[in-house]
Amino acid sequence: LLYAVAILLCVMVQSGKYFCMELRQNILDEPKWTSAFALPALCYTLHNNLWYVAVTHLDAVTVAVGTQLKIAFAAFFSAVLLKQDLGALRSAAVATLVMGLGLVQSQVASAPHPALAEVEFTESSRDGRTNMLPPQMRVRGLGAMLGL
Repeated sequence: LLYAVAILLCVMVQSGKYFCMELRQNILDEPKWTSAFALPALCYTLHNNLWYVAVTHLDAVTVAVGTQLKIAFAAFFSAVLLKQDLGALRSAAVATLVMGLGLVQSQVASAPHPALAEVEFTESSRDGRTNMLPPQMRVRGLGAMLGL
């Protein structure tokens, strides 16, 4: 934000009294040029907001697993949609990654969330622990991870 203000001040000093006219001409009168920068900026903003929601509503391991799962999905979709052959070594690497992610996630599913150690929820987990993430937090965090 400070960087943007500094740039606007520099342009304002350089343009003088024609600052508003140049700003309107460059931003409003050229929508293709503006959208070439605005669309990626909006996507980046949405991505960062979804990432924040995911990180604040999920435990660290689930976020790491979700992030690593992107690699597996990218490999799968490049093979299916782009009709590229991954080869035996890459396919084995992706399969090992998916199995490892499943193993880690299955072990984490029953572990308590450390940030909620003092908070007790009314619904107990299978192990009898009461300091698990509440279901609505996990659903919101997983939804955000899927949106990333």
